[in-house]
Amino acid sequence: MRYYNWLSNHVADLMLGPLGFESPWPGLIAASILTTAVLLVIFKKFSNQERIRKKKAVAMARVMELLLFQHDLSVSLTACGRILVAQVLYLKELLLPFGIAAVACTLVLIQLACWLEFRPFRPGEPVLLEVRFRGEVPAAGQLVVSSTSDIVHVETGVLRIPTTPEADWRLRAVAPGAGWVEVRAGRDVVRKSVTVGQRLHKVSRVRSQTGFWDALLHPVEEPIDPSAAIRRVEIHYPKRQIYVGSTEVDWLVAFFVLTVLFGLVLKRPMNVEF
Repeated sequence: MRYYNWLSNHVADLMLGPLGFESPWPGLIAASILTTAVLLVIFKKFSNQERIRKKKAVAMARVMELLLFQHDLSVSLTACGRILVAQVLYLKELLLPFGIAAVACTLVLIQLACWLEFRPFRPGEPVLLEVRFRGEVPAAGQLVVSSTSDIVHVETGVLRIPTTPEADWRLRAVAPGAGWVEVRAGRDVVRKSVTVGQRLHKVSRVRSQTGFWDALLHPVEEPIDPSAAIRRVEIHYPKRQIYVGSTEVDWLVAFFVLTVLFGLVLKRPMNVEF
């Protein structure tokens, strides 16, 4: 998983890094076009295009049969059954390629979420840092958070929540840039990235100990050492707001709409049938 995350992070950086404008739309459009192209290639590779064309033609012919003989009750009743059978056989041809494309799309969405689901802090905004532990929360004197850069300042002391077990701090974004905060719990030290700025930039909300799903869903930073008392460090970034005119839309909705539109546009030049 570590090598996959390293590769996927670099690919996403190469694709979206040059599009770090204040508006997320250039990055979102570029990601949709490239994702569509990749999914079409996967679909074509894992499907039998000739059989799909034939099954689709049969399904359309059955529908036309119903329209042409709609005044003949006996033909209409039997045509409905033939339409159902033709549609099932057509959809059967799509199951494998759509399934593989769906897995690939999910992996793409995990990376895109690091860029589009949340935004960096803006200078002056408060930053909530949450640290969770494997066992009991260490004593307040053993818990220290420090900033290794000038982009954030630590504003408050530790708030211990033994029942969770958890410890929280409030920080303040000061200047644009990418830096680190350092969490000390006794002899354990964990660094967590933090990003401040107005432009599109990758952010990492969570750094946690090794686990397949944690590593898959939070791919930006290396896992925490499993022997450390600190189990998880999270920075609560604000949700990104994307607008079409004056209407706010979720980035996933915008991505899927764009992907469908680009799919319809690119299917013919890429000679893909579905």
